[in-house]
Amino acid sequence: MATRYAPNSTGKPPVTDSVLLDIDGPIGRITLSNPDRRNALTWRMYEELLAACAALNASEVRVAIIRGAGGNAFAAGTDINQFREFRTGDDGVHYEQRTAEVLSGLIGLRMPLIAAVEGAAVGAGLAIALCSDIVMSTPDAQFGAPIARTLGNCLPPAVTARLYASIGRSRALRLLMTAELLDAERAERWGLISAV
Repeated sequence: MATRYAPNSTGKPPVTDSVLLDIDGPIGRITLSNPDRRNALTWRMYEELLAACAALNASEVRVAIIRGAGGNAFAAGTDINQFREFRTGDDGVHYEQRTAEVLSGLIGLRMPLIAAVEGAAVGAGLAIALCSDIVMSTPDAQFGAPIARTLGNCLPPAVTARLYASIGRSRALRLLMTAELLDAERAERWGLISAV
C-alpha cells in the first residue's frame, strides 16, 4: 500500500489497481486507484483497503476521506473479471467473508469517514459509501446496485441492512430489484447522501 501519492507530470493518478493512503496531520485520505476500470476493486485493493483502515486507526488522524482516482468514478463495484478465477462455491463464500471484513473495517474506523463521490458509486462502491458517516457528491454522481442485471443480487446482508436504514425498505428494494441508478439529486432527496 502506498502511503503517499504524488501525481506524475501529467497530474493523473498511476494506472494501477491500488489503494493509496495519504496522512497529513489530522486528515487521512484514502484513494481508490484503478482508473482504467473506473476504480473497480480488485482482490489486492480489498487487502490494501483493510490495511489502510488499520493504519488510520493506529495514527493520530481525526477525520478520513475516501474517494476514487481520476474524477470519473468513485468505485464501479468489484472488478468482476476476477470472478473467472472462481472454481468452487467456497471461492464465492470466501469473497463474501473478505468483503464483509473490509466493510466492517471501514465502519469500525475510530474517526469519522467522509465519502467524496464523483461519478459512479455502484455495487461495492455503494457499499463503501454506506459505510461512511458522511457522503458528499458532485452533481454527476450515480448510486446503485446494477448487479441485478449481471450477477444477480449478491450484496452482503449487512450492506442491504445499511441500505434499508439509509433510504428505507421500499426504496432499497426498488433499487436492488430494478438495478436502477440514482442521480445525485434524488440520492440527496432520499437521504442517501448529505450534500451535492
